[in-house]
Amino acid sequence: MSESVASPVTAGGDRAPESAGRSQTAGGSGRIAAPWGRLLWGGGLLLVAVGLFTLYFRQSWVGPFNSDGASMILQAQAMLHGNLLLSGWRVADVSFYTTELPEYMLVVAVRGVQADAVHICAALTYTLMVLLAALLARGRATGSAGLVRALLAVGIMLAPSINGGTEVFLENPDHAGTAVPILLLL
Repeated sequence: MSESVASPVTAGGDRAPESAGRSQTAGGSGRIAAPWGRLLWGGGLLLVAVGLFTLYFRQSWVGPFNSDGASMILQAQAMLHGNLLLSGWRVADVSFYTTELPEYMLVVAVRGVQADAVHICAALTYTLMVLLAALLARGRATGSAGLVRALLAVGIMLAPSINGGTEVFLENPDHAGTAVPILLLL
C-alpha cells in the first residue's frame, strides 16, 4: 500500500511542490547553506584577487616605467585637485581619460604621487582583466562546468611573459586597460 503525502495548497488553490513545505537545514542543500557557500566563494575570489595582484605587482617591478606612466600620475593628481578636464594640459594623442585615468586617480588619492603608483595601477588593471575574463568565460554556467570555463580563461591570461608581455601589460598605461570597462560591459 502506498502512502500519499498531502502537499500544501497555495493561495490560488493549486498544490505546491512537495519540497515547498519542507524545512531545509544546513546539512541539506537549501536556503540556509546558500549564504555560507556564497560567503566562501566570495572569500576565495578575494583571496585569488589579492594573490594575483601581489604577483603582478612584483612582476611589474621587473622594468622601470617611462614618461607615459609618470604623465598619468601627474594627470590624476591634477584631476584630484579640481582640474577634471585637464585644462592647460597637452595630453598624448592616445588618451586613457575614460579608462585608466579614473583608476590612477583612486590610487593617487590613496597612495599619493609615488613611483610605485604606476606599478600598483598596472597590477590592479591586469588583475581586473584576468578576473573579469574568468567571470565572462564562466557565463551562466554553475558547478564544475562554470569552474572549468573560468579556470580556462585564467590559465590563458595567467601571466604575461617576461619578454614583451610585462612591458606592455604591467609597466605603463596601455591599450590593455581599455579591456576592463569592455569586460565589465560584457
